[in-house]
Amino acid sequence: MNLLRVNQICKKLSISRPTFYRIQKSDKSFPKPIALTVGVNVFNELEIDNWVNEKSKKQRENEIYN
Repeated sequence: MNLLRVNQICKKLSISRPTFYRIQKSDKSFPKPIALTVGVNVFNELEIDNWVNEKSKKQRENEIYN
């Protein structure tokens, strides 16, 4: 299991930290963090990848039906 910190996710997705936190707050399907210690949260990279793939799949489906 590969674990990512917020800055690594932002780089991977090419988004800013404020955008990351906005997505995390507004999208209930966004993966939940793993609390390693107080103030240290990480995310499972596979869950992030699956979330991106699901978003992409839904977008493609919407383009087909619209």
